Amino acid sequence: MLLTAPKDRDSLFAAVKMQSRSLGGLPTLQQIRLTPSASFMTAYQKAKQLALGEVKCTTVIAVNLTDVHIFELAQQGRSEEYFSFAHVFVAAVGPEGVIIWQSWGKYGYRLDEYLRRGDGRLRDWPEADQFVDDFMTLASQNGAWTGKRNRLYKRLFHIDLQKLCGSKGAERPLTPRYEPWVRLHTFEDVKYDDVTKFRWTLS
Repeated sequence: MLLTAPKDRDSLFAAVKMQSRSLGGLPTLQQIRLTPSASFMTAYQKAKQLALGEVKCTTVIAVNLTDVHIFELAQQGRSEEYFSFAHVFVAAVGPEGVIIWQSWGKYGYRLDEYLRRGDGRLRDWPEADQFVDDFMTLASQNGAWTGKRNRLYKRLFHIDLQKLCGSKGAERPLTPRYEPWVRLHTFEDVKYDDVTKFRWTLS
């Protein structure tokens, strides 16, 4: 998100703050309870209209899938017993289609690995629409972690949580109650100069 933020100070700070507890960017359980879950579908449809309309601009959306129950367990001092399904990814929606950028934790993959295997490809509109539909299905209901949810999660994020958190898996058991909550951060009309604002050197 930082790479696509406009060059002004406030936008750069906002891009960093979203994932920083020390900067006050992470929500509290009380804030989560008082704030409706955001709709990725609504944000995506707006971005798609802007991309295909007269303006033909690019919108970048950071999507944070939050595990509400892990916040409750933390208040009880029990969060270390469980593993969270929480995940963040970034979607760039432009006139040519959609690109999804993501990485996934210790037992998943780095961003460079994700890109090297071709998952950061340009997705056409039917494929992008399906990704958003799958995410909305995953993020729209509470309850137990089911096989259907696990398949959706794996299709979206390339991680099998049932395997990772199972009896022979490398991680702790998954949080016992599935309660998702979504928050978004959006930059509209992202320009080429926004993406190329940093200088990179090899040493």
